[in-house]
Amino acid sequence: MPATDSSRRTRVAVLCSFNVDLVRQPLEDALEARGCPSETYFSGYGQWESDLRNPSSGLYGFAPHVVVLYLDVRDVVPGAFQEVPTAEEAERRGTEAAKALESGVAFLLERLPGTTVFCCGLTMPPRHSLGLLEGNSGYSWRAAVRAFDRQIQALASRHATVFFLDLEALILETGWSTWEDPRLWPVGRMRLARSAYPRLAAFLARAVRTTQHARRKCLVLDLDNTLWGGVVGEDGVEGILLGHSGPGLAYLEFQRAVKSLIHRGVLLAVCSKNNPDDALEVFRSHPGMILKASDFTAMEIGWGDKPAALERIARKIDIGLDSLVFWDDSPVERALVRERLPEVLVPEVPADAADYAAFLFGLEAFDTLVLTGEDLRRSTMYREEARRREVRESMAERTPEEFYRACAIEMTIRRADGFSLPRLAQMVMKTNQFNMSTKRYTLAEIEHFMDDPDVDVYSLQVSDRFGDLGIVGMAIVRRGTDPWELDTFLLSCRALGRTIEHGFLAFLAGRARESGARLRALFVPTARNAPVKRFFDELGLTLSPTEAGGYHISIPVEKLSVPSWLTLKVEA
Repeated sequence: MPATDSSRRTRVAVLCSFNVDLVRQPLEDALEARGCPSETYFSGYGQWESDLRNPSSGLYGFAPHVVVLYLDVRDVVPGAFQEVPTAEEAERRGTEAAKALESGVAFLLERLPGTTVFCCGLTMPPRHSLGLLEGNSGYSWRAAVRAFDRQIQALASRHATVFFLDLEALILETGWSTWEDPRLWPVGRMRLARSAYPRLAAFLARAVRTTQHARRKCLVLDLDNTLWGGVVGEDGVEGILLGHSGPGLAYLEFQRAVKSLIHRGVLLAVCSKNNPDDALEVFRSHPGMILKASDFTAMEIGWGDKPAALERIARKIDIGLDSLVFWDDSPVERALVRERLPEVLVPEVPADAADYAAFLFGLEAFDTLVLTGEDLRRSTMYREEARRREVRESMAERTPEEFYRACAIEMTIRRADGFSLPRLAQMVMKTNQFNMSTKRYTLAEIEHFMDDPDVDVYSLQVSDRFGDLGIVGMAIVRRGTDPWELDTFLLSCRALGRTIEHGFLAFLAGRARESGARLRALFVPTARNAPVKRFFDELGLTLSPTEAGGYHISIPVEKLSVPSWLTLKVEA
């Protein structure tokens, strides 16, 4: 299976119960704009189910990476909006429709394992046969929609590559009158108004993008006129706008929105031109502050230019500039950062603070389809890393080995499973510094490797006396030939500098040695993965150039051993 990279065109199939062919070009354009060049396949009217269930159909010849299933309740629930059903009867029909779709998805995944499938939830028109009876006296059509959606959400919870898409939220934002045009159904079996196609395309492209690109890791915020109204250096702590009423309410709601990102695994930082004492006093004493200083992983408060401050923030957190989103109310500061640091995403912040929260929630930069344990603990893990640095500095006169022993590092290696899969997919998309080949595999592709009897996929979890770093390493080993091929070998940057990479490679070498096999790797140098080259140089390995610009490396399986200061637990 090919790696995901910038040159690969993502094959996206859209199976719909009505004619949506007019969304084809807007969808391809929206994907291109998001860095996902694509090819698309659309089922013909009335053909979505036969496409799904016929292994000789055009769908299977197309071999999509992503399939979108968009069904209309009037097409899949018998009698929808034509009768007066009880809620129980409507629920039964909705459940049956969902089970039929579930069966089709199972058929697809058996024949195209690893395909990512997006199932859109059902939506219902605002005017239908029940009128005010909807939800009253035991009658309901909405019960069918809810039953269908519950069943599909349960399906998504059982399959790592199946996801639920809530179209109702999109239609609510758009407005039904501009979403659907009933005049088009008799003439072309189309339901959507022309104004709906760009919105639907953007919505679907946003979902597909998450399967191809890693999200940004850190939101960097200005302070004055961003987290509060006014300038604290001029207005004082009591004079800024921040509270539960009046103009300050917009800033309080924005802080709540920002706080919610922490629970989605997003790091927060501050980059502000301000007197540090004045700014920090707001965090300490203002009763309206939802965000606390402890919520921020890094703070740069001073009078230097912001591009330089953003570079320091990236170094402190040890992430790339392309992981930062910079939020500042000043158009001048935004323009300067865009010019000096094009890798940083700088959104065009709304002029009115009342729009801040909704605009933040609409940013695609932080989109994710799954939350891993590492996401939920990210802020805590960075604080633990700060403690490690403090101990390292206090032991500056001691040998590195003494520091490693003091950390009491424990490595746990497991075969990849449903629990670790989302985190592994996340790492392979975003790890740059210690990534031997920088191959990019989607979650679906990694799951396909896991099902291959000739491929081993390993996860590496690390903990020490300061805390649990979570899953920080991944390896994919192809055992179909001798020598075995180390296809992927990567480590999160937060685990570097503690010889963990030595222990991980020694484990892989040991597996090959036990089987009487050799082990070979392909190193592909990039502008970002110099730490891998240094690692191989430390081991004294010979790099043999390839015609494609990479290097073949023979791993000496007889010579590598796990450093004595590392405790290795193998559950694979």
